[in-house]
Amino acid sequence: MHHENPNPLGRWLIGLAMAAVCVPALLALAGRGPGPQAVLVLLGLALASAGAGAVLWNRPGAAEEDPANRLELAIRRVLARFRGSRDEVWYRWGLAASHRGTAVAFLEEAARLGHPEAHFELGLFYEEGGMGQAGREVAARHYRSAAEAGHAEASFRLAELLRWGIGPSRDPGAAQRWYLRSANDGFRPAMDWLSRAYEFGEDLPEDLEMAVYWTMKARAAEPVGLRISHFARTRRFGPRASGEITRGWDATIEAIATADPDRGQACFRMGMSFLGGTGGKPRDPEAAKRWLQRAAEAGHVEAMAELGELLAPSGDARAWFQRAGAAGHQGAQIRLGQLEVPD
Repeated sequence: MHHENPNPLGRWLIGLAMAAVCVPALLALAGRGPGPQAVLVLLGLALASAGAGAVLWNRPGAAEEDPANRLELAIRRVLARFRGSRDEVWYRWGLAASHRGTAVAFLEEAARLGHPEAHFELGLFYEEGGMGQAGREVAARHYRSAAEAGHAEASFRLAELLRWGIGPSRDPGAAQRWYLRSANDGFRPAMDWLSRAYEFGEDLPEDLEMAVYWTMKARAAEPVGLRISHFARTRRFGPRASGEITRGWDATIEAIATADPDRGQACFRMGMSFLGGTGGKPRDPEAAKRWLQRAAEAGHVEAMAELGELLAPSGDARAWFQRAGAAGHQGAQIRLGQLEVPD
């Protein structure tokens, strides 16, 4: 695949390869061809120059989202056959690639050969990329492949998509199985979810004994957060990458909030996840405030009380405590009384 602005060195090497083939051919036609040894040297030079030129052709003139150069892929496929673990070779090449299109192509080669981390990275790429429902469906397929190979976080990510039905079809039963598999593989965010789900009866029957069991398991487990993709971690993919990933994550959150028929409850769950840094989300009081306000405006009484706590001691806090108190929330009534008592 050719681009308008190929790397000059790549173009020069391709030219050298053509010269290494054409010059001896012209000399042979003139009756002054080189000897067999010289021909072999020139052919070797031509092959080496063509390979290097193909690899460099996309650097740096190609746009970051352009697909990988087909000639480069073909040459790397030949080279990979002489390596021990071809899936690992493609995965490493993907992480080292300078352009996003090339990195995705290399990771897809690794995934095709069954590399779990490559599947997981591609899942993150398609979920973060702001590609909507279609992107999340592709992400779910990659997460499933990684999860079936024992990738604990991929199991958790797949469970989240299945629980909310924002990529594949909603399937709470399958989601619970993947949460459980992730938790049994030692992934703390899955343990946190099971603990909360059993305590409050979220998609699971209330079971305080199981809630305590998973709470204790989570406390003993290594604290971890959800990973971001290689495309977000590296700076090589240009300034657009972080903005696109942020928009993609916002779109996923919005889809989660609208997937639940009880919009207020969905927004409340999201707000509490950001407030406590649970469910794999970072602790972010400002994000929690935004989601709790959306829940409160949708009439969620508990969200009104939590929002009042975040806004206290402002007048807005009093207003939300009043609304929650009028709806019968005893804690909000007590807090409103405390705010109204002068120091």
